[in-house]
Amino acid sequence: MQPYADWAPREWILLARLRARNGDAEGARAALRNLGGDASRSESLSTRMEFAAVQVLISLAAGERDAEEKLRHAMAVLDSVREEVRTHETRGWDFPANLTPKNAHHAVIDLAVAQVLFGRGDAALELLARLRDLQEWEFELFAHDPVLSRVAGDAAALESLRKATARREGLAIF
Repeated sequence: MQPYADWAPREWILLARLRARNGDAEGARAALRNLGGDASRSESLSTRMEFAAVQVLISLAAGERDAEEKLRHAMAVLDSVREEVRTHETRGWDFPANLTPKNAHHAVIDLAVAQVLFGRGDAALELLARLRDLQEWEFELFAHDPVLSRVAGDAAALESLRKATARREGLAIF
């Protein structure tokens, strides 16, 4: 029996994220191979977002030249999902059923990490500031993460993020 045979795509993406963040690009790729299909075409909007963001982290961990291009692609995926949410809001529909908010948050956090690694701290903070409905552990993550703490680790930055991310009306949460 294969270990982890019953894992859902989300769990494989999480394992890939952790491996990529720890510099293990090959281990991250191996985790993604277990998805059993092209996650970039998943019906789940949040899976598409996370997959694209983790691909950027893997490219960065491997030192690949196409990491910037993958970041542009992942940002385009994020923008298209944001547009889908805006469409739902404009039409008075509920939040898209095929989008898991916390998973979308994780994708945005991955993209913020990538922006910091590319030396674009302001872009990272802009991504983080658009998040909504954050819990205290997420602010602790920003403060103590080895990458995110470079831009969000001090008290003033955290307070600014707390104010920016305070819950607002509407469906846009990322």
